[in-house]
Amino acid sequence: MNLNLSFLSQDKNKISNFPVLIVAFIIGLFIYNSIAKDITVLNQQKQEEIKKNELSRKIVSLEKDISPYKEFLNKKNMSKIINTINTKAAESQIKIVSFKPLPEVSRLNYTAYPFDLNILADSYSAIGRFISSLESSPEVFIIEDIGINVQRSSGSESKKEKLTVNLRLNTVTAK
Repeated sequence: MNLNLSFLSQDKNKISNFPVLIVAFIIGLFIYNSIAKDITVLNQQKQEEIKKNELSRKIVSLEKDISPYKEFLNKKNMSKIINTINTKAAESQIKIVSFKPLPEVSRLNYTAYPFDLNILADSYSAIGRFISSLESSPEVFIIEDIGINVQRSSGSESKKEKLTVNLRLNTVTAK
């Protein structure tokens, strides 16, 4: 048997190029898959950044909307605050013995304006009415410390007791 392999010698270059083409195709496929994954990751990151940008725009818009309210709340007219405290004390039948403004205290998100008050009251309920009326006023008041002492008057027949109260009172503004 004599095989005629002459056709192989004619297509010898074509046959040897076939494995090279297969290897190049496989390498190209790996490169394409790698780039496709990178593109998918980049598209996800792009969508996340678009969401972050939209949230940032909303935050800026809300800050602009809230700015007038913040300015209104932060305007502290100390004479108005003192008048408010005096009015609330008179309404609650409280006598202010001393009123001492203290240096302002700056915190991270707010500034506190403290006051030391010494007051006289006839009853615990008067003290409660005074504190309640301060807390319900449009100004922001915070009772930081309170001390109550009983003062007995001597020599009178009724022996009426007075309550001496020391208050540390703050009003605050947001930064």
